[in-house]
This record gives sequence, C-alpha cells and structure tokens, in this order.
Amino acid sequence: VQYLPFCVDLVEQATKRLTPPIEAGLLAAFRIVRLSAKSMTDHQLMNYLEAKEKHFLALQDYIVEKIIVRVLQLTFNANASFYDNRSRIIVTAGAVSILYNISMRIGLENTRMYARKPFELMFETFGKLYEADEQLKISAKCTDTAEV
Repeated sequence: VQYLPFCVDLVEQATKRLTPPIEAGLLAAFRIVRLSAKSMTDHQLMNYLEAKEKHFLALQDYIVEKIIVRVLQLTFNANASFYDNRSRIIVTAGAVSILYNISMRIGLENTRMYARKPFELMFETFGKLYEADEQLKISAKCTDTAEV
C-alpha cells in the first residue's frame, strides 16, 4: 500500500511524456496496485473506499481516480503516442483488469458508488466508436480520429 503514491507518480509521468520504459512501468504499477488491493482485508478495502479524513489515502482517489481513470483517459486518447498499438492494448487491459478485480471484490453497489467514473469513460468511448441498429447489431461508426 505504501507504494501507491509511486504508482500515481508514474501515471502522471506517462500523461506528460509516454516512453516505452514508462509503458513497461505502468504494467509494473498495475501489479503493485493489484497486490496492494489483494493484501487488504475486505474491511480495510472498504475503509479506504469510504475514507473521509485527509491524511488517510483513499483507495477511490489513489487507485480509481489517479491510476485507473488517468490511464484509461491516456489509452483512449487517439493523440497519445504509444510505442505501438499492441502496447496501448496491453496497458488498457491492465487497467481494466485492476478495475475488474476491485469491482468483483467490493460488489455491485459499492462499485456503483466508488468506481463509476472508469465505467462511464469506457462506455462513452465505446459509444463514440460503435453504434447499434434496430436489431441491436453493433457496427463501427465512421468517425474522425481527432474526435475520439
């Protein structure tokens, strides 16, 4: 848990200037976040989510807002220059994996309260890229890449 601020710092560096070593560092940060969340008891995890005191690191603030949301914003931004498309996919999958693990652990209602923003971001991006017809068949939209 004490390494979460370093993970946040790495994500901030990635949003400023993305390089292949930082991309690899993001994957390592995801591992640290996953292990930190896994090492907490359910009670500790919920205390982090519901933290109101300033001196207490809020899981919602550190993991959800400062790591998952920022990484998803970075990977969904067409102007962000990853080393290659595969790197973008791997980093996105890592962020989604953390979100999934935390969501499964805290349950549906708590996910709605504490991890709503990353899901909204993912579905907003999905909505920009795809559309459904009357039979609910999903197809790709013809969009300008600068819009996404």
